[in-house]
Amino acid sequence: MNRVKLFYLFQGFVLFVVLFLPRVAQDPRYHLFADTTNCFNIPNFQNVASNIIFLFAGFYGAYVTQKYRRHTSYKELCFVVTFTLGLIATAAGSVYYHLLPTTQTLVWDRLPMTIGFVGFFCWLFYKTINPPYLVYLYLSLLLFGFFSIYYWNLTELAGFGDLRPYYYLQFGTIINSFILLTLFSIKDVLLEKATWSIFGFYILAKILELYDAQIYFITQELTSGHTLKHLAAGVGCVLFFYYFASSKVELIRLKK
Repeated sequence: MNRVKLFYLFQGFVLFVVLFLPRVAQDPRYHLFADTTNCFNIPNFQNVASNIIFLFAGFYGAYVTQKYRRHTSYKELCFVVTFTLGLIATAAGSVYYHLLPTTQTLVWDRLPMTIGFVGFFCWLFYKTINPPYLVYLYLSLLLFGFFSIYYWNLTELAGFGDLRPYYYLQFGTIINSFILLTLFSIKDVLLEKATWSIFGFYILAKILELYDAQIYFITQELTSGHTLKHLAAGVGCVLFFYYFASSKVELIRLKK
């Protein structure tokens, strides 16, 4: 079977599975993080302060895209800028959430994350298949991201929270990105490294998040899994932009 058809067939399968999954409500225990240390009069200090890595990654990405904008196509520039804006907004939203962890403040943590996921996925889609409808898909996914958060918040307020659309966007974009890179390798070795850095550190971040309390205990309350999750995810994004910049430098060198 043609690899492109196989990819689209997989999309249909994932959508079918999501539609028939039972409703997924927000676990109220999600907000009970292991480390609640108050430092400098800032509650949950480490979970708040560790978001600086997302801010750094976002501004570093903005610097890189600005520096090499003349050597980047309009589409690619649009997707990478979306990714950087998502990171900067995620830093702000996550700080707001961790100052007072509740389901309502979590909305402002997850909303900017949808922007980042869409930006990265569309960039990788552009670097692999690059279908003619990609711009429309990009706009549709951005709208769907906002809808997924609005829908989840609305259902939470009504007493029957449903995270399925949000999970479809988050995990769908990551899984689809992995499938894209597996089926359609990027010719540029540096950009492949950029993409794999995102995947590797994303998986690491999820593992650290899962073992939040255990890591807090093992480190004798020095740090927690959730704090390390922020740092791991942020490092993956920084490496992405590092390899992205290196790719542009190599491109400029070859043109001379």
